Amino acid sequence: MNSRNNRENLKFNYSVRSSFQFLTDDYNFELVKEEITFVRYETDQLFVNIYHGRLSYELGFECGLKSKGEESRYRLNTILRGLMGDTHKKQTFYQASNKEAVANCLSKIASIVKEYCSSLLRVEDSAFAKVELASANEGRELTKKYTIGPVRKQAEQAWKNKEYEKVRSLYKTIEDKLSSIELKRLKYADKYIGESLGDN
Repeated sequence: MNSRNNRENLKFNYSVRSSFQFLTDDYNFELVKEEITFVRYETDQLFVNIYHGRLSYELGFECGLKSKGEESRYRLNTILRGLMGDTHKKQTFYQASNKEAVANCLSKIASIVKEYCSSLLRVEDSAFAKVELASANEGRELTKKYTIGPVRKQAEQAWKNKEYEKVRSLYKTIEDKLSSIELKRLKYADKYIGESLGDN
């Protein structure tokens, strides 16, 4: 059985239409695109994407303002963080690779959206402001994770190896994010390098 037939047999798009009927009934969305792994709804202001990852089989929900384009789309976890706070306990990651599980997961996602995201679907400015703030915070967290974290690790290793020029150059790139211990190490490295240069 080829991949396309397998995906068609999962009936993703049919389950989306069933679970997310409330979008058209309660919020005047229109179904504008329907594929075996992707369904899109729109109003004059909003778009909603519901997808089934082609390789990952992840099921996801996204919502955004049409005026801001696709770059403005927010995933369900970001939406809930904005509307409910960082400590919300709702499951937002779902994967399914058989028909029954797909239908079940989509039903759960739809229930969460219906219960907690009505202010966003009604395009309330305050709701979007909260979600935009949550998205910005996530961006900063990712930056910290993927840039500051590795620099810290490299500097830690350089400190252990007594490579003080490397310690200084690395810490200088994140100087405003250094802990008190790291600031002391930077100061020591500066002093060590200064004394070394003085010896020459």
